[in-house]
Amino acid sequence: FDSPSHTIRMLALDRLTDEIGASTLPALRAAFRGGPTVNRRLHSLWGLYRLGAMTAEEVDAAISDPSALLRSHAFRLLGELTSSASHGESLGFSNQQIETWLTIGLEDADALVNRTAAMAATHFSTTGLASSLLSLQRKVPPSDVHLRHATRMALRHQMRDATIFQSLSKQATADEVPLLAGICLALQSRESAEFLAESIPVLAERDPDRLGEYIRLALKGVTDETANSI
Repeated sequence: FDSPSHTIRMLALDRLTDEIGASTLPALRAAFRGGPTVNRRLHSLWGLYRLGAMTAEEVDAAISDPSALLRSHAFRLLGELTSSASHGESLGFSNQQIETWLTIGLEDADALVNRTAAMAATHFSTTGLASSLLSLQRKVPPSDVHLRHATRMALRHQMRDATIFQSLSKQATADEVPLLAGICLALQSRESAEFLAESIPVLAERDPDRLGEYIRLALKGVTDETANSI
């Protein structure tokens, strides 16, 4: 795992997990917990995950490791877990644990860690995570297009849930209404249409170039209360 060659490190990991198997667990666990190099800790953690033996304590250690690279890989692993609920359950992790870990990743000081945590959140929906994603989006500089895109993708996933959508729409500032409105165009849901119908006055001021698109979807959710704004 300390080889400078990524190919050699991956071949070593493959052999340990695919050919030798569970008998390597003590060595992998020792290498992760006491490894002097980032690569040794990183590949050992992946080995524990592949063998279904990664513990909550090891996740805690990984997401608080001094290395941003290792922290980002920890959230890549959590992304694997959140894309397969049964895998997360098989490792004994609760939804509350996963939400707490992802929230920590979204609040990390490193942008790459933020991005991998956001991508993991595209498979796991809670009101708390949605709020953390919106808070992160407020802080992302316009120049970081990759993090902005990842956060937007995660918000789109969160907003498929009607309860979470309502919670976010109440939290959003006037400056954030165009962000949510753009996601609404992708969702094409009843909640999206209602939100756009209510937000037309703000959108006319903040994002006039797309006003026609917003109105077309808003018409599907128009009510007596929002008809006048359109």
